Amino acid sequence: MVGCAHIQLWPESKTAALHVIAIADGHRNNDSESYLLAVINEWLTVHGYKL
Repeated sequence: MVGCAHIQLWPESKTAALHVIAIADGHRNNDSESYLLAVINEWLTVHGYKL
């Protein structure tokens, strides 16, 4: 696993909060964090959520 995130969702208002994002030591300098954030943002957008 390269990274993980804790996201809290509020379905009634379609909002979300990103509480924690963690990237493994060997992957911190190769844009893994940016990629993970982009994937999270895309998933939230597809499902109608806003950060």
